[in-house]
Amino acid sequence: MVVECPVCEIRIKFEILEDHILKEHDEGWIQYYEDTFQIEQATQQKKIDHKQVKVECPCCDNDIEIDEMEGHIEKSHKIKDLKLCKDMIAFHEKISIMKDRTFAKYQRLRIGIIDKIHELKNEGEIKEGTHQIGRMGIIVEKKQQNEDSDEQQDEYND
Repeated sequence: MVVECPVCEIRIKFEILEDHILKEHDEGWIQYYEDTFQIEQATQQKKIDHKQVKVECPCCDNDIEIDEMEGHIEKSHKIKDLKLCKDMIAFHEKISIMKDRTFAKYQRLRIGIIDKIHELKNEGEIKEGTHQIGRMGIIVEKKQQNEDSDEQQDEYND
């Protein structure tokens, strides 16, 4: 697949776009990763939103899509079973709300990490290939990380 470089706008194969950006553009790689990450997040969210979640019918143990549960119970079972179905749908909606809140919190954390990368890059503290983002968004030196692992291994062996 051929795509356009987000920095210089030349058309290039997607497979070599990352290498092109890293070799040809000093600042372009941060924007490339931001854009790529946002596209990936949107794609994953769309898959989750459009995925039809199946749950077990409380009356007959068949797997039914949550959107079709109410109709299934009305057709296949007694009307009194409908209250149980509505309770299940309400629970599913609460889970959906929690998922949205979690995603929003994650977005706020991610923005802070990207801002920190920009700040360190501008101050000259990040040089190509010497730093990476560790757990909790902390910028760590790769060399230091390896030394810490060696020290932990020595402590374990003692």
